[in-house]
Amino acid sequence: MALSERSRSALFQGLTPIVGEEATAEMLGQFPARDVEEMVTREHLDRRLAELRGELRGEMAELRGEMAELRGELRGEMAELATGLRAEMAELRGELRAEMHQLGTRLYMSLTATLVAFLTLAVTVLSLTN
Repeated sequence: MALSERSRSALFQGLTPIVGEEATAEMLGQFPARDVEEMVTREHLDRRLAELRGELRGEMAELRGEMAELRGELRGEMAELATGLRAEMAELRGELRAEMHQLGTRLYMSLTATLVAFLTLAVTVLSLTN
């Protein structure tokens, strides 16, 4: 139950001589002041809701801005990673081609040496049989 300021003052003055100032103040503290407990009017509620909507719109706009900034940073980092990956792949491709060329050369040399050895063996066998 809310008390008006006038009622609160009258109770304080009347009860203080009986129970003391501190006890009276504690007891009156249990009753809300009328100013605090007034009913909310539709106008006040509408005004407060409009303020809250405005604050919310501002916060949302700020959040959208931060998200756009983060999205831009992320895209930049992804582009850097893609560029680095392409460079790594090109380097790897070059190394792989060089190794394949070396292996091809070795294989060619090995096959040539084997063929020469086989021909030498064949000539030797033919010359021994004649």
